[in-house]
Amino acid sequence: MRKLLRWLTIFVLSLIALWLIAALILIINGLKERVEPADVAVVLGNEVYLNGEPSPQLEARLDRAVELFRQRLFPQIVVSGGIETNGTDESLAMRQYLMRHGVPAEAIFLDPRGSDTMDTAEDTVAVMNQRGWKRIMIISQYFHLPRCQLAFRKAGIKHVLVSYARFFSWRDLWAITRELVAYPVYCFKTSAQLAHRSG
Repeated sequence: MRKLLRWLTIFVLSLIALWLIAALILIINGLKERVEPADVAVVLGNEVYLNGEPSPQLEARLDRAVELFRQRLFPQIVVSGGIETNGTDESLAMRQYLMRHGVPAEAIFLDPRGSDTMDTAEDTVAVMNQRGWKRIMIISQYFHLPRCQLAFRKAGIKHVLVSYARFFSWRDLWAITRELVAYPVYCFKTSAQLAHRSG
């Protein structure tokens, strides 16, 4: 019995150590910003409340977009989000927030089909190809950015810049754990999708 408990303890501690190492790598990479001039920025969606107001996480993403837009780092912003289960349209709420903070309507492109990161990448790339844009800046939470970069590069964008929202909470621990699962899944998911399309 003691031997079994010892092995269980070693196993659990090994899992914790593995999680800590992987989480640290994710965090370090997510906090590495590349803030340079781009043709367009894309803000990834997040929760929108019933009253149409963005959640604190989404508000922080939009605030970062406004800040960089005012610095003239990009002339256009794509707001990408799906329809919430409560019926609210993330992309529409994001556009309204940006407009309230001084971004002109003609500088904002709606992507209401961005239910997940890969959908956002594919939709944004289609718009970029139509307009001849080459350089993109992705704005999201720091823990989300590594997967965003993976999705956009697999979708065919070579020049991917990133900036993270200035918002941190204890819920990030759960989000980091989710990303540690989602990132390797996206490695296979996007590869399979691209192989299917080219076949």
